[in-house]
Amino acid sequence: MNALVTGGAGFIGCHLATELIAQGHSVTIVDDLSSGFASNIPTGAEFIRADLTNANTYKLLTENFTHIFHLASHVGQELSFETPVRDLEVNLLVTSRIIKWGLENGRPRIIFASSMNVYGDPANSIYPVSEETPVSLPSPYAVGKYSSELLLDVYKPFGISSASLRFFNVYGAKQDFSNLKQGMVSIFMSYVLKGKPVEVRGSLDRFRDFIHVSDIVAACILVAESECEGVFNVSTGVKTTVKSLIESIISAFQQDPRIYPIIELAPTPRDQFGVFGVSNRLNELGWFPKITLEKGLVEMANWAKGLER
Repeated sequence: MNALVTGGAGFIGCHLATELIAQGHSVTIVDDLSSGFASNIPTGAEFIRADLTNANTYKLLTENFTHIFHLASHVGQELSFETPVRDLEVNLLVTSRIIKWGLENGRPRIIFASSMNVYGDPANSIYPVSEETPVSLPSPYAVGKYSSELLLDVYKPFGISSASLRFFNVYGAKQDFSNLKQGMVSIFMSYVLKGKPVEVRGSLDRFRDFIHVSDIVAACILVAESECEGVFNVSTGVKTTVKSLIESIISAFQQDPRIYPIIELAPTPRDQFGVFGVSNRLNELGWFPKITLEKGLVEMANWAKGLER
């Protein structure tokens, strides 16, 4: 596999690029470092620092890629409300440019990082959500992700093979603790790491499906090497409330969750109250999550402690 990883200096992208290299694949990363970090780029990857919203960037892509893992994104529901035009530019416009480049350069297979945000709060509270659950778009971010999925479908008759993976709440080492608007686990963990009260924007009864980044990476590579197309949930099927998550994070830092201070604040705009999902299509391919939330949080907490040294 000769792979292009967009957003490869970001949290999920760097883990994916590292694993691809470990498996003997060639990897090129394109990232403008607006939210990623140069220190995340693994040894062995070719790196191109460039803005994918700029049409001239695509002139720098001279390799004959067999696969494109499109992870570059303006991430987060809250941010998408603050800068909706920028959100659609980075998400939908970039997807369209990548498709255009693929049509003109050998039609590599495209693996697109979509999001569970497209489900919103499912109608009639139908849980868990599957790939057949109707979408209920709650944000410009969700609109960009879902529109990109549809756009990829449009180009299938033109020889663009693709799959869209709807990531649920991803967590793990190298998540950005400085960004308090994206990444529920890293946000809460950043407070505990500093010994501060955990600030929660919204109800503690909200619930999510938390999946470790290594399971995300395994799903991406498995689907890339298959010939399957369409939408895939990447989830654990486990419903975890915000309250339970915070208690587990506090415990991972050897603190007592019964007495650790938690502050409830007003919710973010149109925040999903709850979502968790099943990954039926991935299960059919033999993929199942391997890392439990408890184990993953302890590993992440141990990594985070190194940030304070």
